[in-house]
Amino acid sequence: MSGGDLVRLSLESQEIVKLFPLADVSKLVGFSSVDPESLLILRSGGAGQHSRVGLLSLSTAKVNPLSYDPDSDSDLQMVENLESWTRTYGGEQLFVRRQTKQKLSGTVEWTDVFLQGGVKEPIDISMCNGANCGQPSLSADGHLVVFVKAPPE
Repeated sequence: MSGGDLVRLSLESQEIVKLFPLADVSKLVGFSSVDPESLLILRSGGAGQHSRVGLLSLSTAKVNPLSYDPDSDSDLQMVENLESWTRTYGGEQLFVRRQTKQKLSGTVEWTDVFLQGGVKEPIDISMCNGANCGQPSLSADGHLVVFVKAPPE
């Protein structure tokens, strides 16, 4: 996302291509393993409402809303899990954790991305050290992690 537009970034050329405008999207969750042209998204809900879940077709730019029952504890838990940045892949978990450090100018806060497998201690894989990192996702082959790193404030 860049502003209100869905964009594609070439990792090789760093070229950004605007695909289409996308209003009211609060989060790009991830791609479908069955259909790589479908992207799970969260749309902004109204005041006091949970986000609306949908599948975005990258070829048509249409969103197919996925229904859930707001009176169902399991459906609400699913939406809350999608709203968070914790992701579970088999026995491994990616998550975001707030970090702090004291400097002469005061306390500095930021977020780092951690990977934890099984009962092992979590490993800080982003090492952002003052910059906020978040929105982690594991590649389909499980060998790469992508996350967003914002410049330090």
